[in-house]
Amino acid sequence: MTSSEIADFLRTRHTVALATLQPDGAPDIAIVPCRYEGETLFLTVSPNISPNISPNISPNISPNISPNIRPDIRPDIRPDNRICCGVEVCPAYYEIRGVSLHGRATPTQDGELRVDVEHTTSFDFGKIRERP
Repeated sequence: MTSSEIADFLRTRHTVALATLQPDGAPDIAIVPCRYEGETLFLTVSPNISPNISPNISPNISPNISPNIRPDIRPDIRPDNRICCGVEVCPAYYEIRGVSLHGRATPTQDGELRVDVEHTTSFDFGKIRERP
């Protein structure tokens, strides 16, 4: 995908798979609500799991989010604030599209995590051409 296709795609998504490292170095992943603005990804996570974030969670959760997806995780980004997020859609094989984002998460005053995106990788199966 081009940069503008990636940005357009991310603006339509309301959840991401968030991967972090636990303090013991073990990987962890959770589905969390998100919004994408410019080059920045904002993640809405619970203030109740870790005391290192203000409890004022901003109500930026889209009404399109499944009731099964809740911002009930607070990743511990204090030892290592590097994160990876993945988002994809898979309506049919040649319609699979997705983006992997790598960056560093920083708590905001609103209780969200701000991810300054450093690198993206994308895929769009619709651009696969059949070989003769």
